[in-house]
Amino acid sequence: GINMKIRIVLLSLAMVLSVGFITQVMSSGKKKADVDPKVVKKAMISSDKGVENGKATFMKLCASCHGQSGDGNTPVAKALKPPPRDFTKPGVKWRAGKEPAEVYNTISNGFPGSAMIGYKTSLDPIQRWELVHFINSLAGSKGQIQVVDSKNLEKVYKDTQPSTN
Repeated sequence: GINMKIRIVLLSLAMVLSVGFITQVMSSGKKKADVDPKVVKKAMISSDKGVENGKATFMKLCASCHGQSGDGNTPVAKALKPPPRDFTKPGVKWRAGKEPAEVYNTISNGFPGSAMIGYKTSLDPIQRWELVHFINSLAGSKGQIQVVDSKNLEKVYKDTQPSTN
């Protein structure tokens, strides 16, 4: 009945939070090797391989909350307030923004006031850009954003670097 559904949701939520916590703890002691800016800039421009790699990372780290299709419809999602972003619904404003630099910064730093944790210590910049490319390949932002290209590459790169203040 309803008690069993609540137990399943709570157990799923506990599993997701512990995986996120373990990922953060395991990586917090290690400093990710600095990635050459030229390599990062190359990864910032979407490719089929980048989307494919991003999808694999999404399935491992994000699908439990955002759903395998990115629709945010999972048992865990039902227990979260605010609910995880539905990346498949076009025309919806994303609170943290859907431009590539905004999505990258949300993946890196998390989203305050939500269950979305940041992955800057557990994913290198290339993996985070691959996630951006996968998310931006879904209907919620496809064709609605300024993709990273040679014209805006330097600005987007600058917009995704940690501030030095």
